[in-house]
Amino acid sequence: MVLALTRVWDRNKQAVRMSLIVHTIRKSAVIDALAAERAKPFNWPGVFEQMRADLQVKADRVIELVSKYSEGGSHNAVREDLLRLRDERLAHRQMEPSTVAGADKFDEAVEEFYQDNAKIIQELLSLANAEAYDPLDAAEGYQRYAAEFWAGVRGERTEGHPHFRPGR
Repeated sequence: MVLALTRVWDRNKQAVRMSLIVHTIRKSAVIDALAAERAKPFNWPGVFEQMRADLQVKADRVIELVSKYSEGGSHNAVREDLLRLRDERLAHRQMEPSTVAGADKFDEAVEEFYQDNAKIIQELLSLANAEAYDPLDAAEGYQRYAAEFWAGVRGERTEGHPHFRPGR
């Protein structure tokens, strides 16, 4: 997950970069074009203006969240720490893995980073593709499949399996 999340925050010109996305959606011509495309099927007075206003709100939310983790942002250190973790421990395996007893402040910051990225993706899908995406809906689907997977791994004769019957 850390590898995937940090990939969109890379500075590499070949990567999807949040900085490039923000640079693009800051342009009023981009928001105008998206609003015009969305308003085209409707022949109502004021629909373009309302579409544009709604899309601008979404773009502003994305810009705000990305700015939070960008250089000079309030949470830039979290992003930098994750990039360093990826580069030093995960991508190149330069350091030995360490065990952690419990959640700490960094874990909480990573969770917040993940949640903010989910919101960014949710807003961008709505802004660019007119698609509704709720990460919690997707999580529910994966949760079911994960339960089925672990049920298969455990086997019916193992405690914890949904079809386990003691003494069988």
